[in-house]
Amino acid sequence: MGAYFFGTLPGLALATASLLATWYFFIAPFNSLALDGASVLALAFFVLIAETIILLIHGVHKAMRALLGDRQANATLAEQRRLMPTSCSTGCRTTWPGLRG
Repeated sequence: MGAYFFGTLPGLALATASLLATWYFFIAPFNSLALDGASVLALAFFVLIAETIILLIHGVHKAMRALLGDRQANATLAEQRRLMPTSCSTGCRTTWPGLRG
């Protein structure tokens, strides 16, 4: 949630704090930062899942920024098209190079 609302770096900081809190309070032996094989495996899965979620959210933010840029470009083009004259005094034939008109 932190990565979604605040960005990638704050999301990583919150994931690190969550990792430490999870390790201390919810992984046996409780209220300790001792490590054994099961603890290492649980923490590795936590890191893998948190990293995957943060990377996916980062990708969503990147796509949203690109979409916003495209929307602004489309709005500019639509405004330019709206301002173009709608009638032609030459019969509306265009003489683009390579096109027959």
